[in-house]
This record gives sequence, C-alpha cells and structure tokens, in this order.
Amino acid sequence: MGDFAGDLYPTKSPCAGGNCIPFSGALSGVCEYKPATYDIGTNMTHGDITICESFMDLPGVFPANDDVSASTVKCGGNGEVVLPFGSPEYVGLGFAVFGSLLVIEIFSSPFLRNCEVALALFFGFFVAAVSTYSPAGSDENLRFVTDDGIKNAPAITFLWVHTFPLSVYGPAFLPLIISYVITAIETIGDVAASAEASRVETEGDEFDGRVQGGLTADGVCSLLACLGTSMPNTTFSQNSGVISLTRCANRRAGYFCAFFLFLFGILAKISAIIAAIPDCVLGGMTTFLFVNIAISGLKILGPCIDDRRNRFIVAASLALGIGVALVPHWATNALITG
Repeated sequence: MGDFAGDLYPTKSPCAGGNCIPFSGALSGVCEYKPATYDIGTNMTHGDITICESFMDLPGVFPANDDVSASTVKCGGNGEVVLPFGSPEYVGLGFAVFGSLLVIEIFSSPFLRNCEVALALFFGFFVAAVSTYSPAGSDENLRFVTDDGIKNAPAITFLWVHTFPLSVYGPAFLPLIISYVITAIETIGDVAASAEASRVETEGDEFDGRVQGGLTADGVCSLLACLGTSMPNTTFSQNSGVISLTRCANRRAGYFCAFFLFLFGILAKISAIIAAIPDCVLGGMTTFLFVNIAISGLKILGPCIDDRRNRFIVAASLALGIGVALVPHWATNALITG
C-alpha cells in the first residue's frame, strides 16, 4: 500500500488532518479519519473515510465528502433501501402495521381481532412489497422487499450441516455467565407477564413452578445453542403482547407454534420469505407488542405499589431503567476525565 494516494486523489473530506469536531474535546477518540491509500496490487484506492464508534451526542459526524447531510446513522435490513434512521419512508411502513392494528381492533369481528397480529404484519409486508423508493435525482426504483434471499435459499436445510471440534474458550467464560444471568432475569419477567396476560396466578407455588420450568428450558436451549455455535437464548418477550392481543393462551397453540418454527427452520424457502420482511415493518409491530408487555408489568405492580417500601423500590428501579433508556448517551461526557 502506498501513502501517495492523497496527492493523486485530493480529498474533499473536512476531516482530513483531524480538523473535525469529534477529534477534539471530550469527544476525542470517537471518530477516526483514514486517509486515502493506493494498493498497487489491485490498482485501487482505499480510505478517505471517517469511521465513528458512536453517533450519540453528535449533531452529525462529518462524512468523507462535501455533503454533511449524508452523515447520519443508516439503517439496513429493508431490502435495497438504505435510509437514515427515522426516515419518513420507514416510519410510514411502520405505521401501516400500527394503523391496521387499530382499524382491526375497532371495526373488526372478534375472530379477526384474535388474528390481528398476523393480519397487520402481513398487511405491512404487502405494502412494503408493492412500494419502491427513488433517491433524489435518480430514476432508479429501489425495493423494500427483495427476493434474492428466497432464490438463494435451499429448499430444505437443517441446523447442523457442519461439525466443529468441542473446546473450552476461557476468556468467554465470564461474559457468557453474565449473559446467562441476564437471560434468567428476563425470563422471570417474561413468565410473569405471560401469566398475567393469560389470567392465571402471578404468585404462589403454581407460578413458581412456571418460572422454574421457564428457567430450565432456557438452560437446556442455551446449551444446545452453544453446541450450535450460537449465543444463549431466552424467552421471547413479545409473546406476552401476542397473548394480550389475541386473547389466546392455550398450550396447544404454543405447541403448534413450536412445530411450525421447527418446520420453517427446515424449509428454508419459507424462512427466507419471513426474513424478507423489512425491519421497519417489524418495528411497527414490535413497538405495539412491547407496550403491551409494559402494561402487563404495570398491572402486576398495581396492587403492590400501595405499600411505601414497594413504591420506593419500583421508583428507584424505574429511575435508572427509564432514565438510561431515554438518555442513552448520558455518560458520553460525564465519565470522561482529563
């Protein structure tokens, strides 16, 4: 690699030479500018870019070009369309799901209301499939849903198609223990929310047995996940919201869901269709489901917070939990010394 590319290809980046705001003050080290370099072997020029570890607390990180407005956090997972986070196109597709949930809930029959999660998701998927995006100054029509993954997916596949030698990696021991503890805490909350949504007891021996079963399933499934070279897994929080919306807490429904998950994992074409759903469409659904989880938690806490001690514990917990969630960049400058 040569270092004379800057002479052959003069940069337009305002970050050249470390002149960007992120290179100074409390935010120093957040961004790194890589100058242009020329690779003789490939006859290509690389670099002339600014790489940032975090976009928090920054009004806009200067890009390696003249257009400062291009410096935004881009979101993939939406077919061929890559737009900044919170773009109207993404929000519109998300609200297509959110709005259809409201319409079905208000105007539809009880049967359709019980199916509103699937109906709203498929409606948003349909809207995204027939929608395109044309960048400014371009005649190109980019699709939110592509069929490349569907075409490339095999007809039938299976979980273990390759084998790996078993070993123990010491440095990963402590991080995985922390991951297991976090998933265990999440499982207890998910089981409690599901029990509340299912209108069964949320305390007592029967509830403790449900929690024990959930934690045991987490441990067994996480062990199998590690054997499959995957991360530990836990209960799916959105299921509590699904139970609240569909009013279906029958175990047979859960068994059928598990069966279809196994089936779709083997029939890769169907899995690829589901994976083709844009993230913005899924976001419209998960937003509604997570709110239902919060409501279930509030309902469980309702009778408990009459006591001063319990109210103080809940307030202290929510102060940290909600505070960090609302202002995730609170420690960007506060914990930097020197």
